[in-house]
Amino acid sequence: MKKSVSITFSFVLVASIFAGCSSNKVEVTPAASTTATATTATTSPSEAPKAASINIYMNNGLEQTYPQGSNPDKLKEMQSLVAKETGVTPNVIMAPKGQPGLDKLNAMLASQDNFDLFNAASWTSLAGQGAIQPINAALDKYGQNIKKSLPAEMWKEVTDSKGNIWGIPKTAPANLYPVWIRKDWLTKLNLPEPKTLEDLEKIMQAFKDKDPDGNGKDDTIVLGMDGGMGQLKQEFAGGFVDQGANNWLDPVDKKIKPIEVNPGYKDLIAKMADWYNKGYIYKEAFGTFNPEDLFKTNRLGIWTGWYSRATLIAGPKAGIDYTPYWLTGPKGKLDTVTAYADQAFVVPKQSKNVEAVIRFIDWEFKSQDNYLTSYFGIKDRDWKWVDEQAGTYAVLVKDISAGYIGELRWAAVANWENKTVSTDASTKKHNEYLKNFVYVNVADFGKERPDKTMIYNNKAISDAVPTKGDIDRLTGEEPIKFIMGARPLSDWDKFQDELKKAGIDKLTDEYTKQYNASK
Repeated sequence: MKKSVSITFSFVLVASIFAGCSSNKVEVTPAASTTATATTATTSPSEAPKAASINIYMNNGLEQTYPQGSNPDKLKEMQSLVAKETGVTPNVIMAPKGQPGLDKLNAMLASQDNFDLFNAASWTSLAGQGAIQPINAALDKYGQNIKKSLPAEMWKEVTDSKGNIWGIPKTAPANLYPVWIRKDWLTKLNLPEPKTLEDLEKIMQAFKDKDPDGNGKDDTIVLGMDGGMGQLKQEFAGGFVDQGANNWLDPVDKKIKPIEVNPGYKDLIAKMADWYNKGYIYKEAFGTFNPEDLFKTNRLGIWTGWYSRATLIAGPKAGIDYTPYWLTGPKGKLDTVTAYADQAFVVPKQSKNVEAVIRFIDWEFKSQDNYLTSYFGIKDRDWKWVDEQAGTYAVLVKDISAGYIGELRWAAVANWENKTVSTDASTKKHNEYLKNFVYVNVADFGKERPDKTMIYNNKAISDAVPTKGDIDRLTGEEPIKFIMGARPLSDWDKFQDELKKAGIDKLTDEYTKQYNASK
């Protein structure tokens, strides 16, 4: 994952693709003058592929950290390099940050704007709406490096029942949610390293009471988190629910059900409510805040949100040591391993350049050199090998925000991005965590869902459960109200009734139908 202060990917789910068109115009960063007119390669294997250009909607996450994009001259250098290597000139349409970026993508898809590649949260929804196209033929013709680099299990997550491949897969089961604790504070307060939830609670109380930052004020931020209920469940649900976060297989009726109807889920919410009431959980954890600002206070003791906040934002700063711990609760391991998902790099239906897209991405998968170049820029100027055989490299650019930020990196996928490690102190911790923990023996660290290999058809779910949006609102918002004390836990049965009225039983039936059909 890209060196930056925040690398959370902004996976875009197009919720209303064919809503009214916007007046937004596509803004394309032009390439060097060597760019050829866009064309679809239709050559036979014995012929050299024709020159082409593609328009990339850059919503791979970097727009959140570097909304200004690259220095234009540095980007043009990279575009020229890629064009020389592949015959494909990649132009960049910079996505706006946040919701405006989603709105612009919706408008581009609805208006048939000219673009060729973007990052999608759910290819099943997009394919069902006719918004994207399969890439099988182009992969077979020009994607040999992509195909051999990714395991068969990952290709299954982007393939439908008819064998259509709808994008380049991104995800694999991963270990992303340890509990990050200031080990230097444990040492300062003479506290043992934790193994259980009870140990963690003792540490939280000590952090709250004993002024570990030494500023003489009662202002320690004991526990920070982000990502709302989704990440909270991944982090802690395994300690309260036998099968971990998200869906579970009910042993009584053999149905796949959302975690919100699991009896153990109430225990999780009750525990979080207790922590919030005691002042352990950061008061703005469920609101809008900048994690970077939180870490900069030097008052944060424990982090349980997205892992790269601790590896990149906190990083290896002098005297500060956020160390990952994997703990157990009443029902076992707290952490739940993330499952396969239908996130993918996809080609919109209106694109005439699917082969050129694959030629471009295949170049990145061809070698470690190409991969790192797509991330950091020109080899031996912006980055260099320290030990190529060991996969260690050094970033030579001190301020990425003033140079090339990485718009052309589209090989950031599981089981590929963890093959190299930077010697740069600011990213070494992050790279080492990726290489040693994220995709390695994941079941040793957390629970795995019973439906971990399932790629649910979200379009079919929406059709079968028209009230899915209401269910999502209830499951996303109401537990937070319980945690923050805005709703008493005595209302839990009423909450369950609200879920039933919203159609959660229909959702259970659709999950179960798809799960059984996949066996």
